[in-house]
Amino acid sequence: MPPDKTVDTVLMIIAGGLLVMGLGSFALGWIVRTYDRLRASVPVRVAQTPQTDRQTDYVSEADLWLDRLEVDRTKTALIELLVYSGWEVGQIRGVLKGDNGAIGTEIEAAKIRLGMTEPPRTLRVKDDHGERLIPMNN
Repeated sequence: MPPDKTVDTVLMIIAGGLLVMGLGSFALGWIVRTYDRLRASVPVRVAQTPQTDRQTDYVSEADLWLDRLEVDRTKTALIELLVYSGWEVGQIRGVLKGDNGAIGTEIEAAKIRLGMTEPPRTLRVKDDHGERLIPMNN
């Protein structure tokens, strides 16, 4: 073959290959789009079993607490989490910094908020000194 025809032949092969690749890509996209459209129009039936009837997608209590700690970074939220998790007062005092009396008061308040203990019973008295609350001990 003469040299001037070789370059023309190579360019013709490259152009033909690119044309075939482009048309093939277009055809493949059209086929996939049509298949997805047809597949979406047919409802998929899932067999119901006793196992799937019992399945639930509950969010765990720990996830809710951890989400709250991401937003609320106060000592009160941490104390509530530790009290809810069953930590003893001494363990919580060992982890947190601050006045032990104040921490103890916050722990008792957290137990009351969580419903773990009953609020202290008080007696409302009206006498010549005025109205006042007297704590009642068991």
